[in-house]
Amino acid sequence: MRVSTLVKGIVAGMMYCNSALATPVLPHVLLKVTLDNGSDYKKIQGSSGKSREEKIQLSIDLDNRDNLQVKDLRVEWTIYSHPLGNVKLDKAGHGSKMLTLEPLKSEEFKSDKITITGTPKHGIVSQDKNRNNNNGNNQNNIITTPVAATGSQYYGYAVQLYSGSTLLDQAYSQSTLKKAN
Repeated sequence: MRVSTLVKGIVAGMMYCNSALATPVLPHVLLKVTLDNGSDYKKIQGSSGKSREEKIQLSIDLDNRDNLQVKDLRVEWTIYSHPLGNVKLDKAGHGSKMLTLEPLKSEEFKSDKITITGTPKHGIVSQDKNRNNNNGNNQNNIITTPVAATGSQYYGYAVQLYSGSTLLDQAYSQSTLKKAN
């Protein structure tokens, strides 16, 4: 009887261990994001100010460190901007890509290229010729007309890597953009 009880205990222990081992193991995929950006400036006619056009694109690199193929990967990326003179964030661009990674392989792809334009607060300078002075001489009056800021500027990016519905990794340029796990 004792051997039988011992065998039952061993079998029960093995079943417990096997069920614990049956828990799915998350793939080991590394995420790396590089920001590719550049700006073009245009002088504002009648002002010393310049408008700015920012071109932003993300290079997203995934590296499968496992010996198994990973089939259900989804990468979601978002580029954020905010209106000039305002702290409210807007989504300037967003995208998603489904992919499969072969064992011990890497894949790199680029997000859409997003353009964000903005003109800061500035003044337009003009001259008004006035002939109403006492000497009869022409007098130039310089007038500066204030112009409010328009458009937006780049704020940051957030990229999430999912396996099914499980968040594996994320990269972000600002800590305020981080999603909770």
